[in-house]
Amino acid sequence: MIVTNLQRPSEDQMKMFLEFPDDAPIKMVNLLKFKIKAEYADGRSTDLSGKEAYAIYAQEVQEHLKKVGAKLTFSAKVKDLLIGEVEDLWDSVAIAEYPNKSAVINMFMSPEYLESEKHRSAACSRCECTSHSDCSSGDYCEDGYRADACTDCSSCTSYSSIDDTCGPRCFDCHTDCATCDGSDSWDC
Repeated sequence: MIVTNLQRPSEDQMKMFLEFPDDAPIKMVNLLKFKIKAEYADGRSTDLSGKEAYAIYAQEVQEHLKKVGAKLTFSAKVKDLLIGEVEDLWDSVAIAEYPNKSAVINMFMSPEYLESEKHRSAACSRCECTSHSDCSSGDYCEDGYRADACTDCSSCTSYSSIDDTCGPRCFDCHTDCATCDGSDSWDC
């Protein structure tokens, strides 16, 4: 796998993002690797570590998220991988949920956010950010999984958090167990 570190989306990535529907929540997954010492683009002198500079950003971004109706839903230090291998682990992972695409754009374009973002850029030696839009009920997501959902999946005994569906699902291929041949599964 080739990983290219960028602080901003490429033109193609921005085009893809702008195709997201504006009527669905967007979850932004951030994988972060911190610099040993923060390096600000304006050349300012600092004794901050990358982790300390990111902590400033993380504190300030809370208010920016709130202004657009978004929230941080998860943040943690990365300790190890459960599955797979990687040469160099990320230091931290964070997930933010925005009400829609417009909220993301409004926050990222605000002068106040751009000022806070300087700390994030100074802090990170590597940053991968993915965005995910929920599928509508009855639709198929890009990965082919069906997005049917019960009206209240929290009380559904066969809810699958893997693909956000209700009903007995094959653990591996995520198809309905009634149609799964079981060849790739130990769950049906």
